[in-house]
Amino acid sequence: MDDLFDRVPIIKQDSESADPLTDSVARFLDERLDDPPGLEELSRHFGYHPDALNRRFKRRFGLSLRAYLIDRRLHRAKALLLEGRHSIAQVAAETGFYDQSHFVKAFKKAYSLPPKEYR
Repeated sequence: MDDLFDRVPIIKQDSESADPLTDSVARFLDERLDDPPGLEELSRHFGYHPDALNRRFKRRFGLSLRAYLIDRRLHRAKALLLEGRHSIAQVAAETGFYDQSHFVKAFKKAYSLPPKEYR
């Protein structure tokens, strides 16, 4: 099943679209999926106003910081679910969701089926 991550061209390949700042932000987020930073923390870390950073990120990736983060977390969750070694609650925790029910709602919204059925 295609997911949002596979359908959205996250990283543009031409050199004109390269943006070291937003690429660094994306890597920073990808490394912290289990405990994602908030917009304020990201802004402080990278030295940009939250709105400016979010606009720049959206222009680069086509997704807001929040949407990008949710997409990456769900993409990672799919991989963990397919491994079959973790419970749904463990997958939720390892991908930074507040709790299992929040994870299940987000997963169902994105993929139109609950994580248990995806497995």
